[in-house]
Amino acid sequence: MLNKIITDSDFYDCETEYLPSVNRYASKAVFIDENGRVALMYMSRINCYKLPGGGIEKGETEAEALIRELREETGRGSNVVCKIGEVTEHKNRKRYCQRTAAFIAYATQERFKPSLSPSEKRLGFRLRFMDPHTAIRILQDDLDTTDEYGKKFMFSRDLSILRYAVKNFPHLL
Repeated sequence: MLNKIITDSDFYDCETEYLPSVNRYASKAVFIDENGRVALMYMSRINCYKLPGGGIEKGETEAEALIRELREETGRGSNVVCKIGEVTEHKNRKRYCQRTAAFIAYATQERFKPSLSPSEKRLGFRLRFMDPHTAIRILQDDLDTTDEYGKKFMFSRDLSILRYAVKNFPHLL
């Protein structure tokens, strides 16, 4: 199982510090279409990519939140295959900790109108399916070129999830 912890010390010359509690729980997916391609959400306003998924709402399980988020962001139905682990981000500069459950899920034939939040609309969310290795390269390039604190965590988290899935579950991709 993936059990990745990301802290400021992964990017900056500082001591490793773990925050005492989690502020937000989320679910993300390596979301695979019928052609074996994985989904990334392109954010046109800030010219970068992320895995689909988002926050877990009160009363939802991790998988229920993932299914809802995939439908809202991608407009596609989903079949959750398995949980592959967790990534915990200790953003010490912001005093904010997020724990993300990571899954593999398949896109189904069901189609819906995406239901993006106002911030997702402002960011220009667009669904893009691509070869898993291309997705890894894009996320790595984004990580290598960003100076933004929050993006470093986002790209590192999503890269960890995608790389783990490709390495340990190639038969599912």
